[in-house]
Amino acid sequence: MNTIRGHLLIEDSFVDGEITFGKTIEKITPGPVNADAPYVIPGFIDLHIHGSAGFDMTTGNPEDTIGTGTFLPTCGVTTFMPTTLSATPEESVRIIKGMTEGMRALPSCAADAPGLHLEGPFLHPDMMGAQPDFPHPADRAVLEALLDAGPVKIMTLAPEIDPEGILLEGLRAGGVRHQIAHSAATTAQAKKAIIQDGYGITHLYNAMTGTHHRDENGKQAGVIGAALAYAEEAEIIADGVHLSAEALLTAVRAIPKLYIVTDASAGAGAPEGTYTLGGQTITKKHDRTLKPDGGLAASALRMDDALVWLVSLGIDLAKAAVLTSGHAAQVMGWDDRGRLAVGTRGDLLTCDGAGHLQAVYLAGQEIAPRGR
Repeated sequence: MNTIRGHLLIEDSFVDGEITFGKTIEKITPGPVNADAPYVIPGFIDLHIHGSAGFDMTTGNPEDTIGTGTFLPTCGVTTFMPTTLSATPEESVRIIKGMTEGMRALPSCAADAPGLHLEGPFLHPDMMGAQPDFPHPADRAVLEALLDAGPVKIMTLAPEIDPEGILLEGLRAGGVRHQIAHSAATTAQAKKAIIQDGYGITHLYNAMTGTHHRDENGKQAGVIGAALAYAEEAEIIADGVHLSAEALLTAVRAIPKLYIVTDASAGAGAPEGTYTLGGQTITKKHDRTLKPDGGLAASALRMDDALVWLVSLGIDLAKAAVLTSGHAAQVMGWDDRGRLAVGTRGDLLTCDGAGHLQAVYLAGQEIAPRGR
């Protein structure tokens, strides 16, 4: 059993006191603490990640999912969602099955993986970005094969390629969260998808129609404008590479349940060099991962670095912690993580006021953070 005295994140603000926990939180007792006591926040939740530390989960090799899951707690991530990329239907099924096998073999020192995020293949062919060039038209039989291959919890797709709603119907029937990206949707199509069809947003600002302040000469508000105006929930990559500080701060003000994802690839947490992503060769250079043509290919982001960047922009630490954990749990309907409360998982982090990690606890088990 562990006991920590510090500034405890309860709901959305810090309360001084003591927290006792093992696999689950057993007791929270308010009380005075020293001025230099640590800040205690829930473990990070990453709902969109392709790999890390040299491991590329999009290969479908179980060892890559195991390697990624084992590395992530050193960055404070205690729950993650292995994420695919577009491939042929047959290859997608193989990859999903391989990821699922890896998830089931995760050791106790690895982050928890409750399910999979499928990014594609039902994407707009003109908006593939760094995705492998395997867009697939709306096809209910293909969708069912993908959902049958593993525990899919999220699917990213382009709603405009599903005008009859055959994919939407299948996702709803399977209880799968549906999100927009790699989309050429018009403002009207995006508005309908968000308000009427309940779509969330994948990596806001990236691989979607851009925004303009009025409809003129073919310009529209697009998916971005519709998301900022109407979305209640959206994921965003807080790395300062995929978007500017101002774009991030705008989204924080506009979207009630914004949550941070890394969209990390194998180069994240690894040395500069050459890696793979969805069968493609990518290069990590400085703080980004790039395709051969110089375009961005997923990210090199670690969630602990995201927290520090959020705080450096003037976002209150309590709010930043909710962005990196609480909101993700809420949108997934998980009440056993993403918050400090009696009975929830013993997934806790301690940090200083700037967000730098000091200690990581995974279901009560202490994990040394990277760099320590």
